[in-house]
Order: sequence, then C-alpha cells, then structure tokens
Amino acid sequence: MLDIFKANDHVKVICALYYAPNYSLSRTMMSKAVKSSSAPGSESQAFGLPPARRLNPKKLLLSKWTAATPHDKEKHFIVTGVIQPESPATRIESIELESVYSRRLFSLPWRDLTDGQQWLQGWQ
Repeated sequence: MLDIFKANDHVKVICALYYAPNYSLSRTMMSKAVKSSSAPGSESQAFGLPPARRLNPKKLLLSKWTAATPHDKEKHFIVTGVIQPESPATRIESIELESVYSRRLFSLPWRDLTDGQQWLQGWQ
C-alpha cells in the first residue's frame, strides 16, 4: 500500500484513496494529488465530496427542482421565468419559481439553485 502512495501518478493516489478511505495521508501527499488533476472541480470528486453543480442560467427555463427542506407542503418547483436584465450586456441574475402544489410564484437569484443544501435538481 505504501508504494502506491509514493508513486507520482495521481491516478494511483486517487485509487488508493478509494480503496483505503481510512488510511491517513499527509497534507503534502493530498495536495500533490489535487494539484496533479487538471479538470476543474475534479479535486472534490477525487476525495469523495459531491461535485459542484454547474448551471447555465439561459437553460434553466422549465427546469424542475425539489426543495431540500419543504415548507407549507411546497416541495416541487418549476422555473417559469428567467428574468432578463434591462441592458443586454448585463448578466442574468434572477429567476422565477412556481410551486407545483400551490401555484405560488417567487423570484430568487439563480445561483441559489447551486446550493445542494437547499435545492435538488429534478423531482425527488
């Protein structure tokens, strides 16, 4: 097991972490494994953390979401509108959600949907 950790190949380090999750690693070895990966967000996948959710605000229209902690029986939501800014050069900042149960509408910043503690993608 130790010779796997001494190897410079990051794939071997990640495989060793997968098969021996309780094995203690030094901080330098973990930082080498993170630095050697080239894909953005892959360091969270290598160590068992959920990957960061990447969203395109232009593609959110009619997408379905589930509240992680429902309130007033409102659990499932649909994005019914992407609020466009007045000037076209400005980025999209907010969306409009509609509750499936009560048909209540509210707006929120679209980046709030990336928080896995509050929102789950799809209907669960």
